[in-house]
Amino acid sequence: MLIRKRLKSLGHVLLPLDHPVEGIMGTVITAALMAAYSEPPVHLGAVVLGTAVAVVVYWLTHVYAEEIGHGPVEGRAFAKRRLMSTLRKQWALVEASFLPLIVLLVVVALGVRPSRALLVADLAAVLLLVVWGFVTAWRHGIRGLQLFLAGLVAGVLGLVIVVLRALVH
Repeated sequence: MLIRKRLKSLGHVLLPLDHPVEGIMGTVITAALMAAYSEPPVHLGAVVLGTAVAVVVYWLTHVYAEEIGHGPVEGRAFAKRRLMSTLRKQWALVEASFLPLIVLLVVVALGVRPSRALLVADLAAVLLLVVWGFVTAWRHGIRGLQLFLAGLVAGVLGLVIVVLRALVH
């Protein structure tokens, strides 16, 4: 029972399905950042640290923007309870960066050179975007062909990043 709970908890960290919108944003940002770091020579430490720091800054900026955007009717901006709720909800943006970064590290550990590992991690992010598209559409009651198209559109957004990466480099 304890193992099952820990696996479920780990799964939630790797794929925070409670907040798919933030997950989509975090995945796209991570893929774009990794693509930006793909110019040879690739320094793995710089990629991971730079991506992680940028994602955290983006998370904090997103929290700030959401909080400052609350009007007077909704209460004072940065009220402790609402701020904590916003921080938790938006954290899915950071959690969504974990899986592509883990893929990057695992692929490099398997002996693949960092520039190729970045491509694999970006493709993992594209697949993750397809999952986000399916999950989000499913939760909104979309089924059949529209469900397939929702996943496809999310994946195409990720592929745009991969194609841009290829064109630039």
